[in-house]
Amino acid sequence: MLLLCAWKERLMAEAWVSVDEVATHLGVAKESVYRWIEHKGLPAHKIGRLWKCQLSEVDAWVRGRGAARPQGAPAGKA
Repeated sequence: MLLLCAWKERLMAEAWVSVDEVATHLGVAKESVYRWIEHKGLPAHKIGRLWKCQLSEVDAWVRGRGAARPQGAPAGKA
């Protein structure tokens, strides 16, 4: 049973979404998402020329007040 659950979990891995989808999910402009990636540590991975995110990571970052952190502040301090 445990093996079946692990196999099923791998098949149902969370999808990677675009910056446009992240912006829509958060209700902000995509320019804000790009700025947060560059300056505030929004979790994202560059795949070729495109930035991709997982919404669970983005939501955790928002809950951790990542967007509210002053620009240039380390990720561990708000």
